Amino acid sequence: MDIISQIKKTVLPEFADYEQYFSRMLETDNVYLKHVLEYVRTRRGKQLRPLLVLLAAKLCGKITETTIQLAVSVELLHTASLLHDDVVDSSLLRRGQASVNAEWNNKTAVLVGDYLLAKSLELGVGTSNPQALKEITKIGQRLASGELLQLYSEWKSNPEESVYFEIIKQKTAALFNSCMQIGAISVGANDEDCKTLGAFGEYLGICFQLKDDYFDFQAKDETIGKPVMSDVKEGKITLPLLVALRNAPMEESDYIKQQLQLKQIEDINAIHEFVVKNNGLTYTVEKMNDYKVLASQIIEKFTPSTASNALSELLSYAIERTI
Repeated sequence: MDIISQIKKTVLPEFADYEQYFSRMLETDNVYLKHVLEYVRTRRGKQLRPLLVLLAAKLCGKITETTIQLAVSVELLHTASLLHDDVVDSSLLRRGQASVNAEWNNKTAVLVGDYLLAKSLELGVGTSNPQALKEITKIGQRLASGELLQLYSEWKSNPEESVYFEIIKQKTAALFNSCMQIGAISVGANDEDCKTLGAFGEYLGICFQLKDDYFDFQAKDETIGKPVMSDVKEGKITLPLLVALRNAPMEESDYIKQQLQLKQIEDINAIHEFVVKNNGLTYTVEKMNDYKVLASQIIEKFTPSTASNALSELLSYAIERTI
């Protein structure tokens, strides 16, 4: 049994309820839409976002029907954002399989994403919890803001580390932050605990994204479900390359920067060697461990429980995983 499956056992009955509820939300009389939604349903990932909602709720109290509804709302919004991202990035793969825009077309992907977003908001409103609904709407705003920041940072020959981390904080980390807060809100946790768990979610999200960016320079295509070094090919300057550009001798760095300015990568393998040689990957691992320490310190503030143990295990998984 993999580590995520073990962690899910902490909230196994509630996670089963979530799964059933999510499937119900994808039911429709529209035959064309039904076909696409079924494709989406059977190609979901590890379900980390709803898992965080459930674990945060259990850490602060007893999981309720509202918790389940909010977990579904979050996952619907997340799924919608992925459909839109694949269109924006012209991505033909999602988790190693054809993306919706590749299987159908861009128009279908955008419209189905809009449908899922509307379903997400419908569920959020249905909980009659304005604080949770506010967090859900903040997710949509920050994801779009982060995507725009990333879009206008592509192919920059002098990337700044602060901008890179701001992109992460507005995308992956913002979603993890809100998932933790929404879970706590759903069981009536106080504001301090909600914000504290939100910070844990942010640090956890940063760890996950740093690991993904590390993988882009290390893993094989079949292990991560997308082409290796795809970020570099698309002009996305992630931390490993950013740091290598900063550390390398000027002559080497200028050669790579010139390719970025022209939007023409001459030799992708040479970029990989450049990153390894100039400690881009080493630095990325160091930053992951720094954020793991920050996140661990937050969990230690809470009374030990199966939920806190599960969150600690998820944190370790974020930086130790091989896929």
